[in-house]
Amino acid sequence: MKNRLKAAMKSSISEILETMFFVSLEFDESGNFDDFIQSANGNLSASRLRFGGDLSGSFFFYAPESVLLTITENFLAQDRYSITKNHVEGTLKEITNMIAGSTLSSFDKQALFNLNIPEVIDTNRKFESFDEAGNEQIFFMINSLEGRLAAKLTFSI
Repeated sequence: MKNRLKAAMKSSISEILETMFFVSLEFDESGNFDDFIQSANGNLSASRLRFGGDLSGSFFFYAPESVLLTITENFLAQDRYSITKNHVEGTLKEITNMIAGSTLSSFDKQALFNLNIPEVIDTNRKFESFDEAGNEQIFFMINSLEGRLAAKLTFSI
């Protein structure tokens, strides 16, 4: 099951980021979460979407602020000087929402899931505090022309 979920998540990340946000990407199979956090140099934005149903857990999407600004420019087709903090946070939450919805529907077309509204999370907190104890995890580090991104799924059955 975890392998099917991982494949659905990887496919969804690729499809959503490349098609909707014009981000060319490669997955870094050797990357881990701690390496990603260190490479961001404290300039990180993150969002979380909690879900329940046959499977419950949280999706997380992480992006350095400069990378997120470029992605927002591409998504909104506006120059960076007209983009507000609300635009950037909206883009971050929309990425998380699209990836979560696509992953879960690809994973099990018959299952019902309740998706919460994505929320921006405070990256000044310890990242371990966002992980629910005892849950399984899937993590992807993503290299793009704009910079490194990351996505994580924590779940339980």
